Amino acid sequence: MKSWSLYTGLFALAVTFAGPVGCAAEASDDAAEDSAEDDLTAGPSKSKLLGEVFAIKVNDTTIGSKTKVAAILNAMDIGSRDAIPAIATSMPRCMLSHPTSFIGAKGKVIATAGFMCGSEETTGTATAFVTYGSKTYTVKADLGGVFKQVQKPTQAGDLLYGITSVSIAKPGPGTTSRASTETQASITSVLGAIGQAVTLVDPNAPQPRCIPARVITFYRGATEAATLTSMCSGSTGMSTGTLFTAEDSKLGKVDLDLTKLSKVEATLRWSR
Repeated sequence: MKSWSLYTGLFALAVTFAGPVGCAAEASDDAAEDSAEDDLTAGPSKSKLLGEVFAIKVNDTTIGSKTKVAAILNAMDIGSRDAIPAIATSMPRCMLSHPTSFIGAKGKVIATAGFMCGSEETTGTATAFVTYGSKTYTVKADLGGVFKQVQKPTQAGDLLYGITSVSIAKPGPGTTSRASTETQASITSVLGAIGQAVTLVDPNAPQPRCIPARVITFYRGATEAATLTSMCSGSTGMSTGTLFTAEDSKLGKVDLDLTKLSKVEATLRWSR
């Protein structure tokens, strides 16, 4: 698993974290204006046509935050309150722009779409063709509404959507304690301890001189979705963690409620 490459280089990982020198870190207070749209426990968005939609990928950007996903579905006229659109009677001969994938449970693509517009267009309206199962539907989409969400700051929910299992490792002198869970209540509790806002790490900030207290790995089905490390913190109060993609690329810093996290950790079975 890619996350263990983080794990084996604990000191190297620790010094990449941007925050005050020492083991405790202050909670971030410079979140984006709309970063708290919803928490990570909200579940999937609903579409009358597609059912449960956990995330949407537009071009190369994946959106998993429930509020943003719901807004894109509504902008494409396929939200939970929209009527089933008309089936397309013909397909355009030209190539569609802004390839879009709708992602369901366990990261599976359940539908695709494309827009009849120029590849550089991100405003106005455009006809979209949505392919679901063996049928293709046509809708009049609010392209500006779609890209308003695509262009918003990345949130933790854009990475931590549809999580089906979590593993936690606590490095210690000469040994490591590990626990994992596939129980939805426990997964929800872990996600509920993480703030939505993601802030960039300042490479020039003072660096802590300690190893992570926890390495939390999130899975979507059998696929690793992300890793979160928390730095030398206690078991109560607010701190920060560093969120990494499945490819071990550092996404940024998030707030972490250690009190909530410790409560769920106390219910897990640990091994060494």
